[in-house]
Amino acid sequence: MRYVLLSLFVYFLTILMHLLFSRLKFSRKNQVNVLGMLGVLGAFFYWNVTAISSSGTQSFWSTPMRGSCLALYLLLLLPYYIFFTNANYDSPSQMIMVLLKKRGQCSRGELLREMTPQRLIISRLDDLREEGFIGNEGGKYFLRTKGIWLMRFMKIYKSILGRQIHG
Repeated sequence: MRYVLLSLFVYFLTILMHLLFSRLKFSRKNQVNVLGMLGVLGAFFYWNVTAISSSGTQSFWSTPMRGSCLALYLLLLLPYYIFFTNANYDSPSQMIMVLLKKRGQCSRGELLREMTPQRLIISRLDDLREEGFIGNEGGKYFLRTKGIWLMRFMKIYKSILGRQIHG
């Protein structure tokens, strides 16, 4: 039980530290790198604390539990990592809801006027280029290696869900 509690403690400590570091106004890419670094440091911290606390009482049964709780820590960190990286981008649905919250109510025409190509498309192209998913040469956009790998992952993920990628 102590391994489970320690892995949960390290998880919440990692999240807290990441939230504090995120307030320092790093770029998106650097914030993701900080989260990765904190995740690795948390895993290192967990592994060493459990090694020190169980030295001398090593048994066959404690090592698998120790490793399982390290896996628990990493599995808990994965959804946070995915949520954090996706929360950095404004989706069209989120922009509509923010606008409705700000104004109280809007007609369809008002929403269409607010959702300009600049807000919907150009900002996303800039984000994708900045993150290294796409490139631009001679006014033509293309997928970079990072984008190709992401699309492969998305295709597999969508096929598991029974959905198709549209576009």
